[in-house]
Amino acid sequence: MGHDEVNRAITGADKTILFGQQTRLPHFPEDRRLSRLHAGDERVLFFWRVLKKVPANLRRALIEAPISITLVQGDTLLCFRDVRHHQAVHLGRRRRTIYLPELLMLQAEECGYDYWAIAEGLIYAGWMLLDYLLLVDVLTDFGHRAMRRKKSDPQQGASSEGDDGLTGWNWSGLRLSEPLLRRLVQDNNRHRRQHPDPGKSEVEEFIAGYRSALIRVEGLNVWSHEPWEIGRDLFDVDLEQRWAQMKMERIADIFDYPRMFLFDRDIIHGAARDLATRRRQPLEPKSFADALHDYKDAHRFDRHPLMTEFCRGIVPKPRALFLQTVVELGVAGLRGFFDAYRHGVPETLDLVHSLWMYLVSLSSDPAGVFAHVGRLRSRARHVDGVEVDGGQVPLSEREIDRHLTGIYVRLDRLPGYRQLARQVIDLGVGAHDELLALIQNHGLEDADEWATFKMKKQAIVACACELLEGMDGEADHGGVADLAARRRIHEDLQLQVLVSDRPHRFTSDPSAVLMYSREYRRTLAEFGPADPDTNSLLASILIRMDKSERYEEWVELIPGMGPPAVSALYGVLEQISERDERRAPILQRSRRILGSILLEKQLRARAQQGARHAHLQEETEVAQNPTAADDDGAPRFVALHRELLMGANSQAMAEEEEAAAEPVEDDGVGDSDHRKSPDTGSSTNPSPDDEEGKVT
Repeated sequence: MGHDEVNRAITGADKTILFGQQTRLPHFPEDRRLSRLHAGDERVLFFWRVLKKVPANLRRALIEAPISITLVQGDTLLCFRDVRHHQAVHLGRRRRTIYLPELLMLQAEECGYDYWAIAEGLIYAGWMLLDYLLLVDVLTDFGHRAMRRKKSDPQQGASSEGDDGLTGWNWSGLRLSEPLLRRLVQDNNRHRRQHPDPGKSEVEEFIAGYRSALIRVEGLNVWSHEPWEIGRDLFDVDLEQRWAQMKMERIADIFDYPRMFLFDRDIIHGAARDLATRRRQPLEPKSFADALHDYKDAHRFDRHPLMTEFCRGIVPKPRALFLQTVVELGVAGLRGFFDAYRHGVPETLDLVHSLWMYLVSLSSDPAGVFAHVGRLRSRARHVDGVEVDGGQVPLSEREIDRHLTGIYVRLDRLPGYRQLARQVIDLGVGAHDELLALIQNHGLEDADEWATFKMKKQAIVACACELLEGMDGEADHGGVADLAARRRIHEDLQLQVLVSDRPHRFTSDPSAVLMYSREYRRTLAEFGPADPDTNSLLASILIRMDKSERYEEWVELIPGMGPPAVSALYGVLEQISERDERRAPILQRSRRILGSILLEKQLRARAQQGARHAHLQEETEVAQNPTAADDDGAPRFVALHRELLMGANSQAMAEEEEAAAEPVEDDGVGDSDHRKSPDTGSSTNPSPDDEEGKVT
């Protein structure tokens, strides 16, 4: 959290002095004096017991240094936003104090780890504050050494400032060299240990960390500015946190602190989780940033975590949990991962191959997932506008959306697959292109393709069709009109007689029909004809009535039942084997119906896409040349009903379009009278071919 945000939160909290003397700020009129706890207060006695757990040299430095401990009262941390954004210990460098919330003492006492827990926090914060005071003392001492008194003019007599003949101050030109820096650090050091071996000396560690910054400081600047301000600018927070963490861990290991509980993991984060629970805030990650934060915490808390089986291997449990969370977050999680990978976040660089293999293992189409993830990985880190690898440029947002869609629509082995896949509907044109290409790439005519489709990719293509309908505004499948039509199917008297009067007589699969009939009657009575399960069960019955005289009539009702009917047809493909000759007619009819449904969805999507493109193209042409719209007689796109009538024969489609565009000599009508409306795709003056198509 930001330093200013924490300061604002502390300013409005109730505070009291737990240890030491308050440092007042004379230049701040609003600075108020804080009360000080009595020496016999339980909290003061508790703190002195904590000090006994601190090593003697560091305890002496904390007592002798001009620092204080400010206790922030209340049942919260210093600053709390949620379970992942909070502050428990804070340094007030200007006031030379450590802000400690009272809640940490209570949390440590509840865990039975009270003295050692607070001692670890005191070592961590006290070490950084003592380093800051050492830095300020070095700058102050150097400022005094760099300035010298000027001699007064003998003709003017003795100065009023003294009788020694000196007046004013002058810069001596002294530079802060490395030998002088080492001597100043040794003279002002209170807490760091000296060792003959430079690699083990804490004093040499401090000198090496601040050498490059301190030798650039001039004595005139130190004298003209407050050393506290210069010290605050030179203070390296990241470096000090690393030193304090290492010191705390060394002391805990040498003095054998109990390791059953950890100060950061169990005390601070335990209090944060309790606060979030009381405020009814979610604990689960809601974004990739939250998942990455949890993974870093788990890696920091336990350097040797438990191992678990994951994706045909044994990996650390936090890694497996992180990868699962990224995938379960959906499109936003995977996009966040590759954005972090592009910016070089170390965790994503280490785990990109593990995520790659995990995504491949979740799909019945591993080759498709492998290609899309590889495309994102290979191009994610390229800088926009820079050509690399023979002219390749970074992926556009549309291409990224397309690859993300190609990944999630293929993760059919992932729990909650359909719900996660529906997120791609919001990705727009890129997702639409990928879904349309996915349906086009899976042929449904040859027997070999059907066998592969049945075993592996049927759920993927079915999900792609549903998503495509949702993107085209047909997620409700016709709304009230379609629901009424489906209700009429269930109310058909002959159909009711068929289902209730021993329907297994008219099928090659009697056991399945009996089972579906019982479930259908129960579901219809309990949930009604509008329930998707009711329609799916009825479609499962009708497709199996292959020995009925009215079989052709029954199967014609199946496409009108919508997506539940598609699920029923997939059930036939899964349950009936290719070698089952007795039920082969049911299997073949399911294939034909399912193929026609998928073809219709594909053609509908292509027709709607063509309509949008034609409309946009016409608007552009009219805006550029208003007279061009009246002279152009070429059709913009083929309407859906004509494309369905023509089927997949592209040659016949081209011939019919050409015939529709030519003038009809018998009627004496020119070519301009046969133009199609750019909005509907229908002819203003239908040709005889169109009339014949309508009759057919």
